[in-house]
Amino acid sequence: MSVKMPIFPVVSTLRYRGIFDIDGLFKLIRGWFDEREYDFFEDRYKHKNQALGYEIEMDYTGTREINEFVQNKITVYIHIWDYNEVEVVQDGKKKIMGRGRMLINFKAALILDYDDRWQNTRFQRALREFYITYVIRHEISDIWGDKLFYNCNKLQQSVKRFLGMQSESDVYDDMW
Repeated sequence: MSVKMPIFPVVSTLRYRGIFDIDGLFKLIRGWFDEREYDFFEDRYKHKNQALGYEIEMDYTGTREINEFVQNKITVYIHIWDYNEVEVVQDGKKKIMGRGRMLINFKAALILDYDDRWQNTRFQRALREFYITYVIRHEISDIWGDKLFYNCNKLQQSVKRFLGMQSESDVYDDMW
């Protein structure tokens, strides 16, 4: 079984209420993963009719191999409540958009030994633990983990910009 090392201590969460373009949001997330050469998976799409509108749940996962042992994994979970389509005039044109409440969670993790090559025997598992603990420990935390954290933060900021949130900022905003 591969070793999963979460990068965020807690899940990074966005909450939004208002008018948004759900198709544009999907295209933004998909395009972001494609630009960075991640393999994109839509793990779940659930659409339920409720009394006040639709409830929609979506899970997206992007994976990218760093080398033969390490893989990046970013998971985006979107949950929408009270979703109704509304007609909006945007830039002088009528457009169908959605209105509702939305929760978006971003998770990032490094997957070590993602092909389970070092899983077959007890000796191989011990070698894998030694390799992770003593040989590549600094690369995991200082190089790959940091880069994955900042990439996941860039995805979150892109989503905030797309939604027009005022809290849109960068990780480096408060430095020096």
